[in-house]
Amino acid sequence: MSSKKWHEFGPFTVFDVETTGMSPVHNRIVEIAAARIDQNGTITRFQSLVNPGCPIPPQVSCVHLITDEMVADAPKFHEVGYKFLDMARGSTLVAHNARFDLGFLQESLARCGLELMERQNSRFHPADERGISRIAQLQPAKPAPDVPA
Repeated sequence: MSSKKWHEFGPFTVFDVETTGMSPVHNRIVEIAAARIDQNGTITRFQSLVNPGCPIPPQVSCVHLITDEMVADAPKFHEVGYKFLDMARGSTLVAHNARFDLGFLQESLARCGLELMERQNSRFHPADERGISRIAQLQPAKPAPDVPA
């Protein structure tokens, strides 16, 4: 068994998206949040609301509590996507519901003409709920300031 701390196997970017619905093709991201954990334990956080350019259905707002009013003045995805890509570059992506979150991320990047997260350049790790909760309970050694959106 390795004596390395878990973050020394990184870097990792744990991310999550909130959306206007269930289809990456027909719906849009309304929020993206991420925490990058570098091999030295430094954490960099990123969060931004995203203006989807369409109404958020009321039944969806009831799930994530994000409203049309909250995203009205938020940046569009192409602005937020650049910042997310800069932060996540070279790291392993980790998500609780990876198929859903990565589907929306890839579709949104493609729609804006931004580079896609490629499997050979980035590693994907669909984490189960227990795995995410174990990672979330660990405290890396050197918290860093948040990345402005």
